[in-house]
Amino acid sequence: MKKLIAILMLLSGATNAQVFTQSVETLHQTAPVQSTRLWTQFGQNASHASISNAPIADLVAAMWVSDGNTQTQIIFLPQSGIVADNHAVYALGFNANGSSGDLLAAFDPQTGDLLWTAPIPIAIFDSWSTPAIDQRQKTIFAASGSAITAINTITGEQRWQTIFDRPIVNASPIITTDLPMMNRLFITDYAFGGAQTGQLYCINIDPFNPTTNPYQPGEIVWKTSLIGPTSGNTPAYSSGIVYTSTAGSSTNAGLVHAFDALSTTAPPPLWTITNPEPSGFFSGVSLADGSLYASSYNFSTGQHNSNTIKVNTATGALIWSTPSNRTDVSPIITNDGRVILSGGTQAGAFTFFGSIPSIQLFDSDGTLLWDSADETLDDANANGTYDPGETYLSLGGWTHQPILVERNGATLLYVGTLADPDQFGFFAPCSDLRLIDLDLLPTDSGFIIDHFPGAGTTPAVANGVLYAVGENGLHAFAQSSAETILNAYKDAGMTQKQVKRRLKLTK
Repeated sequence: MKKLIAILMLLSGATNAQVFTQSVETLHQTAPVQSTRLWTQFGQNASHASISNAPIADLVAAMWVSDGNTQTQIIFLPQSGIVADNHAVYALGFNANGSSGDLLAAFDPQTGDLLWTAPIPIAIFDSWSTPAIDQRQKTIFAASGSAITAINTITGEQRWQTIFDRPIVNASPIITTDLPMMNRLFITDYAFGGAQTGQLYCINIDPFNPTTNPYQPGEIVWKTSLIGPTSGNTPAYSSGIVYTSTAGSSTNAGLVHAFDALSTTAPPPLWTITNPEPSGFFSGVSLADGSLYASSYNFSTGQHNSNTIKVNTATGALIWSTPSNRTDVSPIITNDGRVILSGGTQAGAFTFFGSIPSIQLFDSDGTLLWDSADETLDDANANGTYDPGETYLSLGGWTHQPILVERNGATLLYVGTLADPDQFGFFAPCSDLRLIDLDLLPTDSGFIIDHFPGAGTTPAVANGVLYAVGENGLHAFAQSSAETILNAYKDAGMTQKQVKRRLKLTK
């Protein structure tokens, strides 16, 4: 114990990034590892990997659909993500039969029965923050209004609430799980369109200990200025370092910072990099294999008007920057280094933004392999761009975080379709959910492996079950079976090769 305390004290005062990282790696040898079967934060974990290796789900029909019960009919926050542990599935919404306040709801993962609801502050500006779960403390954290609310995952009772001076908009809380007795929650506030700069908060989530963790649960350990505006800037964390982006700077270009996560006072950045393009980041950063990825949102027109960058996490050096669609969600990285980006705004009244929803796939060096909207666009007037009335396969979008599936040699993606804002509003639930094959072109036969019309908002996979919100409520999809695939073969006329491929993915 004395050795562990000495290591913790060393870490809290570390200033050299290399020594700091090596010390944290020593700590990791005794730290518990979070289950990869569950979906406990935005993008599954604190690195925002957004990856599932579970057998594929059957999208022909939902196992169950739930919007609460007769007393509590839940209208889900349309673009907010879902999280799940071994006890329940959790989502944000409000009671159509009750007061005007928002709530966090817990559902039985097998039946869809509503287990409990807990009041939380009302989301500001249609915020779509995703909750985060601390499995060891049986606590779930919701970011809404100007607060982080901590709730008991078993009973739904509030444990504590931390109030900020400014609201939280579109940013999701992330938590550490590898810092024994001193785990932390990180979140950015909203500061956009004014003179204020955004802040990154470090909040204690572990029990008070006078020696190793002299903070109460919910106490702000430190907060630090991000030297730029913030909106939707979800942090990411790995090996004792927390990373976050900004929506701009004095030059309008977004910034990415790295901070010592175990500092006990407001830390200076370990490094900062400025976006080489004059665009801000309105999304979370992603971490994979020693690199950081961030995607911007440019307000001018064009399907490739923004950019995605790859950065060395140790030094902050830029590895590459490539044109990409505008987005407020995080890139996803495959095992072979390809980069998946969901971006673009819905067609309809908002086409003046100049980009349409798509999934873009980039090679490991940043080269664009394909854009699903460009590949499938019926360009009737042959002007090389989308015009109202032209059709295309609508996948992904600026508020939608898909799920990568890497299993038995396949690289697949669960991805939703944003609703038509002319009919349903700008932040309506996704209208469709598809499973697509990333090793094919969007125009290839077999690119769409499975399709469910009626749900698709930022999904989650936990214990092999896929969850997504639609217009009629929270949907659960069980794993595919050989019988369902053979039935699909009869109904849809799949080739024998496609049937064999899908059967392989059920194992």
